[in-house]
Amino acid sequence: SPQHEWLTRDLASVDRRRTPWLIAVLHTPWRASHDISPYLPGARMREDLEPLLLAAGTDLVLNGRAH
Repeated sequence: SPQHEWLTRDLASVDRRRTPWLIAVLHTPWRASHDISPYLPGARMREDLEPLLLAAGTDLVLNGRAH
């Protein structure tokens, strides 16, 4: 998808000497302390995007929306 391509390019362009902390902020949670159906968008996003964030060495992922 265009978003996947954008994130791949954006993460590859991070200069860790100038940006020592790589932080991702999400709205839809990928994980939570309560049951999240594997059919929710967050689960699908996690499967697709988590490997990119891990490969880039993301230091922290913040999310919200768990009501």
